[in-house]
Amino acid sequence: MPDKKKERWYLEQLKASWGDFPSGEVQETERPDFLIKNHLRTHGFEITEFVKSPSTGESHHQKSNALRQQIVERALLNHREQRGKRLLIDVEFDDDVRLRNADVKPLAIQLASAVAARDFPEKDLPGWSEIVDVSGLKGILAVCGDYWRGNEDWNVSGGGWVKECTISDLQDVITKKAIRYSAYRTKCETVALVIAFEVSNNPSIEFPKQALEHRYDSPFDQTLLLFANTPQTVVLRNDV
Repeated sequence: MPDKKKERWYLEQLKASWGDFPSGEVQETERPDFLIKNHLRTHGFEITEFVKSPSTGESHHQKSNALRQQIVERALLNHREQRGKRLLIDVEFDDDVRLRNADVKPLAIQLASAVAARDFPEKDLPGWSEIVDVSGLKGILAVCGDYWRGNEDWNVSGGGWVKECTISDLQDVITKKAIRYSAYRTKCETVALVIAFEVSNNPSIEFPKQALEHRYDSPFDQTLLLFANTPQTVVLRNDV
């Protein structure tokens, strides 16, 4: 369950990516998490995080991917704090080196410093043509990147255990929240369920077309899948 600060961030990301976000005064509540009041009606928003449970044998790999993602995200924040260029960066980790929680902060600082030490001339086309010196960086095999038109994107390089979000995964989230739908409606005229997907909670997961286009059994007025990092909002269809 996200805390209120995280819920507010999800709501802002929803506002930035969903054209039908209502105008009005935002109130923080519980069940639903937010109310937005305007002269027409009161809209309720219940926010829940999507987290896909690991299957047998997957847990260690999932944790490793999450640590890698945290390292790259922290390195990017450090790079921004140092007012570095907006870069396209790709980081390849060594599968044979086991990283721990204690490695995240120091390795992120070292990665940001390594990138800062490399000159990135502006390119006509995007890519990862500049090689960064990663000697001494635990568990990192290679870092490459480019400076292209001010674009910024730091990624963990491919590979890894890729999971799929299934129709059942999303339906389970909806069904659990649907139990309280009647209680939500006592405070508002409409209720939207926001299923928030955030990369650090779900490394290496894909959403196939059939899961995004399926008609779900949902009592909510809108059932929204929020890709919070991008941000992007997909309106899931209700089977009504």
